[in-house]
Amino acid sequence: MQPTPLSELGVRSGAMAPTITPSSQAAASSTPIGFVALYRDRYDAMVRLAALLVDRTEQAEEIVQDAFAALYERWDHVDVPAAYVRTVVVNRCRDALRRRRVAAALTLGRVQEATEPTGDLLHDALAALPARQRSVLILRFYEDLPNDDVARLLKLRPGTVKSLVHRGLSTLREVIEP
Repeated sequence: MQPTPLSELGVRSGAMAPTITPSSQAAASSTPIGFVALYRDRYDAMVRLAALLVDRTEQAEEIVQDAFAALYERWDHVDVPAAYVRTVVVNRCRDALRRRRVAAALTLGRVQEATEPTGDLLHDALAALPARQRSVLILRFYEDLPNDDVARLLKLRPGTVKSLVHRGLSTLREVIEP
C-alpha cells in the first residue's frame, strides 16, 4: 500500500501551526484525530531538533515529514507515538550525517563545502562539534532527556553518553568563554 502524503491528508505546515484545510475534509476524516493532533503539537519541535542535529533546515524538514509518514503507516501498532517520532527523527538524522561523512571521505581531494557561520555563537559552536557530541548534547539539554534515554536512543552505553556530554561541554566552554 502506498503511503498517503500528508498534504493529501489536509495537513499543512509552514510558519504557522499545521492545519486541516476545508477542501480536504474527506481525506482528513479517514486520518486518526490523534495523529493530526500529534502532528500539530510536535512538528515544529521535531524540525528544530532535526535542524540542530543535521544543521540544515531543508533536510530537517524532509526528515521530520518522513518520520511522520512512517508513524502514519504504523499508527495502530505504536504505543507511544511522540517517542516513536522522536526516535525515527534521531535515527534518520544519524543516517544523514553518516551519508555526509561517507561523501566527504570520498571527496578527500576536492574542496569541502564550508558551513556558513550564522552569527549565533552557540549555534556555530554546536555545528563545529563532532556529530556524536552534538547529538548527545542536543538530546540531553535541548530535548531534556536523561542520560539513560539518550543512550537508548543513540544505542550507546550510559557511560559513553556521560563522557560525550563532558567532552562536548568542555569544547563549548573553550569556544564560548575565551
